[in-house]
Amino acid sequence: MKSGRRFLPIAGLLACGLTGCGKPPDLAAIRSVRLVVEQNHPKVGGVFRLPIEPMLRKALTSMGLDVREPGQPSDAVFTVALTFDVFEVHFSSPIPKTLYSGSEAKGEAKLEVEGFRPIRERLYGRQATSVVADYYGITSDIVYRETVEDVVVDALVNVWGEPALTALLADEMSAMFDQSLWRMFRERVLSEKEVVPMLFSALNNPNVLVRTNALRALSYASGITSMNGNWENKALALMRRKEGLVDTMIELTKTGNPPDIRKGAAYVLGNLALDPDRVVPVLISLSADENEDLRVSAMDGLSHFGSKSAQVIPALETMLGDRSDRIRRVAQMALDKIRH
Repeated sequence: MKSGRRFLPIAGLLACGLTGCGKPPDLAAIRSVRLVVEQNHPKVGGVFRLPIEPMLRKALTSMGLDVREPGQPSDAVFTVALTFDVFEVHFSSPIPKTLYSGSEAKGEAKLEVEGFRPIRERLYGRQATSVVADYYGITSDIVYRETVEDVVVDALVNVWGEPALTALLADEMSAMFDQSLWRMFRERVLSEKEVVPMLFSALNNPNVLVRTNALRALSYASGITSMNGNWENKALALMRRKEGLVDTMIELTKTGNPPDIRKGAAYVLGNLALDPDRVVPVLISLSADENEDLRVSAMDGLSHFGSKSAQVIPALETMLGDRSDRIRRVAQMALDKIRH
C-alpha cells in the first residue's frame, strides 16, 4: 500500500512531463486558432445578443492569426464564455419595445493548445444597453458597444499581451478600444501583464496610429479621478515610477510630432506633475502654441503644479482677453488652481 502511494504522484509527474500539461504554450508559435464564443443570457431568453464574435475575429486576424471555422484543424482553440446579467427590463408602448439596460458580463477566456497547460483569464464586461423592438413582426436590435469592447480588450490583452494590445491600437476603431482600456485602468491595472509598460513600448511603434492611440490611452489613464476617494489611480502611480517617462513626453511635445501626440504628451506631463523645473517651462511655451487643443492641454497641465507654476500667472492673465471663449475659460480655471 505504501509503495502505491509513492507511485501515484510519480506517475502523475511523468504524465505531465510527457504531455506538457504544466507548461504554457508558446504564443508566438500559434498561427491558426479556432474561435468559440458562448453567450448565456438567462434573464432575456437568448434574444439579447452582443456581436462579440465578429470583433474578436477581426482582432485575431489583425494579429496575424488564421481564424478557423468549427471542425477545421487549428493550432489552438480560443474560447470566450460569458454570462450576462440584466439589471432592468423596461417595456414601452404603443409600439412593442423592450429595453434591456445595465447588462454586465462575466466569464472566462481560455486558450487551449494540445500538449500544453490551458491559459485561463477571467473576463468582465460593463454596462451596456440593448433595445429589442418588434415592428410588425420584424425584430431589430440596437446595442451600445461598451460591453463588447471591454470583453474583447480583456480577452485578448489578458491572453496575448503586447501583440494584442498593439493590434487593438492599430485598428481604425481604436478610439473606442482605448475607452475600454480606460475602464481597465480605472477598476484594475493588469500588472501581471504590464499593460502600462506595453503602452510605453507602443509609443515607439512605427505606426503613427498605434503611437497616437497608446498616448491617448495613457492620457485617459493618467487623468482618472475619483469622485468619492474609494480608489487610487494605480495607472498614474505606475507611470510616475517609470524611468525616463518625463523625457519621453517632453520629446513628444516638440514640433514635428502630430498634433494629437503633442496634445496628449502635454496632458500626461501635467497629470504626472513631476520635475517642475523642466516641465513647467515646456508647458508655458506650449500654452502659446497656434494649436488651440495643445494650448488647452498645456494650460490644464500647468494647473496641476500649483504654486510651482506661478511664473505663468502673467501669461494666463493675458489669455483672459483671448478671442476664444474656450481659452479664456481654461485660463481662468488654471489661474484659480494655481492661486489656490
